Amino acid sequence: MPHKRADHWEHIDVNDIAGCWNWTAALRAGYGQMWTKRNIHRYFYVDIFGEIPAGLDLDHLCRNRRCCNPWHLEPVTRRENILRGKTIPARNFAKTQCDKGHPLSGENLYTWNDDRGRSHRRCKTCAKATLKASLDRRKGPRRSGPIEAVV
Repeated sequence: MPHKRADHWEHIDVNDIAGCWNWTAALRAGYGQMWTKRNIHRYFYVDIFGEIPAGLDLDHLCRNRRCCNPWHLEPVTRRENILRGKTIPARNFAKTQCDKGHPLSGENLYTWNDDRGRSHRRCKTCAKATLKASLDRRKGPRRSGPIEAVV
């Protein structure tokens, strides 16, 4: 197949300030899309640097999905790509305290992986309080004095 890189430039708007090459043609989920249904940023990366290493995603260092400047792309793991973005997992990973203000570190931290390989963490202080409240509800109200016999 003949090289068509020259044809792609008519769909690129170069931003002189940020250095982004913004794709102005078809988009899919915010990413530039070629007529072959291939993402344009992947096309330019492979054209300049060669194949994307197996098991890695291309992370837009500029955080601009329309950008197809290969120097704005870095091959990283899917996890790294998600944690670098503006996603719910990234926001949760960045937290240093639970919602009640307890530290999410050291002895106050539970960590585990679920059956899908996703990692989780939880504040031990809050986990213990939740468990205690649950057990108290099951037991019913506590009595403080001796039980009186019904006559």
